[in-house]
Amino acid sequence: MIAEPDGTEGIPRTYAPVRPAPPYTTFLPVHVLQHQTRREVLILLRDGEHTAGQISEKLRRGRPTLSHHLSILCEAGLVKCRSQAAFRYYRIEPKSALAAWDAYLSQAERKESGEIV
Repeated sequence: MIAEPDGTEGIPRTYAPVRPAPPYTTFLPVHVLQHQTRREVLILLRDGEHTAGQISEKLRRGRPTLSHHLSILCEAGLVKCRSQAAFRYYRIEPKSALAAWDAYLSQAERKESGEIV
């Protein structure tokens, strides 16, 4: 029990439930690229379609970690996924990824020049 300010013991306090984070589609794709693993995935996918297992092996990342980053890239529209039998194949979405990459580099240049903090 938790003591109330008046010294009496009251009913245990309940806390408001944590709201889930908004989907990444509410963010600009440039924000998605701020994580190194997601940039590495996009660089790898430039060479063509890969399964999740191939990406995990080449980037030396655990599958749960990689699954998290791939889902974010898919939600942002930078990567497309298709299922075939027991495998999921990922490929880059060229127009979306190129636009996001350009915006990311532009933002990085503006940070370097001191335009934005």
